[in-house]
Amino acid sequence: MKTYHTLTLLAALLCSTMAFGQTEKGSLYLGGGSNLSMGVTNPQNQSWKYFNIAPSAEYFILKNFSIGTDLPYSFSVSRPDGQKHSFHTFGLSPYVKYYFGESAFKPFVGVKYEFESQFSKSQINGELYKNTSSTSILNFGGGFAYFINDKFAVNFDVGYGIFQPFNGSSFNNSLRSKAGFMIRLK
Repeated sequence: MKTYHTLTLLAALLCSTMAFGQTEKGSLYLGGGSNLSMGVTNPQNQSWKYFNIAPSAEYFILKNFSIGTDLPYSFSVSRPDGQKHSFHTFGLSPYVKYYFGESAFKPFVGVKYEFESQFSKSQINGELYKNTSSTSILNFGGGFAYFINDKFAVNFDVGYGIFQPFNGSSFNNSLRSKAGFMIRLK
């Protein structure tokens, strides 16, 4: 019985310290997320690689309400049947988020506007083709942040994006996800 009371007391102390000051007005976080994927598609014998990194900064202008931005960069390359296609994408993605609750586990909702520029090169039958394009993306989504302590959190979000190339050719949509971390600076 003594062990049960000790464990209960430790759990209560841990939860109370984890919930202290994480999303208070004036808090500033730096963080980011990344992923790497690669594979081979048969029968076309196409290999592909994709890498993404997105450093971010987030500032709480009110309790549980933040503004921030991601600076995403991605690189992808595919090699279908002796051809080679490579893409470099740079972006700026300001956002607003609202966090719910007072515990270490905080769900949130948010809206993000992304502006991306893409530079591509394709080598087809020995000839090199280059292209530059830009896209705007409006994302609506949500997720959660788990504040491990008052300085460090991990987060996961899912969003629905509506995007259109600036050449006006078409509207597209997508479901996106991101996992990352945040470190509190102040």
